[in-house]
Amino acid sequence: MLFILVGCGSMGATPIRYYLIDPVEQQALQDKNDLSIQILNLSIPQYLQRFQIATRSGTNQLMFADNHQWGENFQKNLQRTMARNLANLLNTPDIGTPITRSGSVPEFTLLVYIEQFDQTSRGQVILAGRFQLNDGLSHKVLTTRSFEFEGRRIDRTDYSQMVVSMQSLFSDLCNELAETIVSLDGVK
Repeated sequence: MLFILVGCGSMGATPIRYYLIDPVEQQALQDKNDLSIQILNLSIPQYLQRFQIATRSGTNQLMFADNHQWGENFQKNLQRTMARNLANLLNTPDIGTPITRSGSVPEFTLLVYIEQFDQTSRGQVILAGRFQLNDGLSHKVLTTRSFEFEGRRIDRTDYSQMVVSMQSLFSDLCNELAETIVSLDGVK
């Protein structure tokens, strides 16, 4: 009898859904294709280093979705996606990451610190943090900037739309990085 109850109970279980932040096709900002960039680090807070997707349910309170999870290590997913987005935007194949180092001497090195990347209790996704661009040869700091991007309100149970919003905001961050690199490359 116990086996029948356990078997019937598991038939109605909610399946786990898996998500990724994918690169976004974008128009290149320049024709030049000889830039070499090394993403030295893209760090995320410890609460995002889980497979369950995090949301905020109030002030200082997090919730983790058991049935909505990242399809791979979230930090590695963001590193890979940032490299592909920057490669498209800067029209260069030479973007290294902590996972895939480039053999070239980079013209720029990049450090990205994400401080928040989740859906707030009000329903908007927030991507906030800072980045630092350095000269690849001298290691001189060229610029350090803070960023905060906010998406539109989304139903708190619509994880598919939440991930679409996260992907869009991450693309916005990559655009800002690429525009900064282009402007610095012109004066470097």
